[in-house]
Amino acid sequence: MRRFKGTIVRGAVLKNNMAEFDIVSIGECMVEFYSDKPFMDAEMFYKSYGGDTINLLVAASRLGSRTGYITKVGEDNFAPYFLQGWLNERIDLSLVKVIPGLKNGVYFAAAYDDEGYESAFYRKGSAATTLSVDDINTEYIAAARYFHASGISQAISKSCRSAVYEACRLVAENKTGEVSYNPHYRPDMWSAKEAQSAFQELLPFIDILFLKHPFEPENLFGIADPEKVIRALWQQGVRIVALKVGKKGCIIGEKHSGLIGGVDALKVSKVVDRTGAGDTFAGAFLHGLARKMDVFQAAWLGNIMAGLKTTGHGAIASMPHHDNVYQIFEAV
Repeated sequence: MRRFKGTIVRGAVLKNNMAEFDIVSIGECMVEFYSDKPFMDAEMFYKSYGGDTINLLVAASRLGSRTGYITKVGEDNFAPYFLQGWLNERIDLSLVKVIPGLKNGVYFAAAYDDEGYESAFYRKGSAATTLSVDDINTEYIAAARYFHASGISQAISKSCRSAVYEACRLVAENKTGEVSYNPHYRPDMWSAKEAQSAFQELLPFIDILFLKHPFEPENLFGIADPEKVIRALWQQGVRIVALKVGKKGCIIGEKHSGLIGGVDALKVSKVVDRTGAGDTFAGAFLHGLARKMDVFQAAWLGNIMAGLKTTGHGAIASMPHHDNVYQIFEAV
C-alpha cells in the first residue's frame, strides 16, 4: 500500500500535539467519484473525497479555523489519499484510526445540465461504521469551541449513533463548548420516524441547528412556516437556527437577540454542482461565529463560500479558499 507522508498507525491514534480547536466533528469520509454526465453516459469519473462532516471541516479549515476529526479509515489503497489530504487541509488527525481488514465507503455523483443529479452510495461495513463510544476522548472534545454532529453519522450504525450521543452529552454537561447539528435527513438511509428519534435524543444538547427548509422541518417535526420553526426550536433550547433555503439563501434566528432574518444567496453566473454546498455553508458559518461575527455576517460568509462552491464539480474539489471568499465578503 502506498504510504502517505507521515505514519499510518494501525488501529491506534495518530499522535499529534493537542491543541485548542474551533471545530471538531465525528463522522465518515468516503471516496468520491464525480462526473458532469449522467451515469448512463459518463465515460470518466474524477476522484476526490467527501462526506458531510469532512466537507464542513475542510470548509472551515480553508478559511483558517483549527479543526479536528474523529473517524476511522479502512486500511485500503485510499487510506493514504485520505490522510495526506486531511493533513494538507491542516485538519488534526489525533483521533483518526486506521483499521486493518476494513474498507472505506465510496460514492458516485453526477451533476449535469441545469438540475440533473444522480448519486449512488456504497458504505455498508465501512471502517467508519465501527465508530463507538470507545473512540470518544473527553479532553479532545473539550478542546473545541464547537462540536459538530450529523444525522448521517447517527444513521450509519448503532455504535456510531451512540458515539455521537456521548460526545454531544459530554460537551453539554461539561459546558466546554457548543454543539452544532445537521440532521441531513435522507429517506434512503432510514425512516422519518428513526430520524426524528435520533434528532430528539440530541435536542437537549443542541445549541446551533442547520436545517434544509422546508424538507427537514416538515419531516422531523411537522412545521413548515420558517418563523414558527425557529421559535419552536428556541423554546427547546436551541440558540441559533439556520434554515437553508437553496437559491434564496438562508433564514437565521438567534434566540438571545430575538432576531429572525433572511440572508440572500450569492449570485453566481451558473450553478454547476450543489454537492456539499450545505456543508460548506455550515463550515463557513461556524468559522464566522468562532471569529466573533454576528449571526448574519456569519451567514453571509457561509452563503459566499457555498455559492462559489456550486460553480464547480465535486463536494471538496470545487470548494473555494480563504482569499476567494474574503475578497467578496470584505467588498460589501
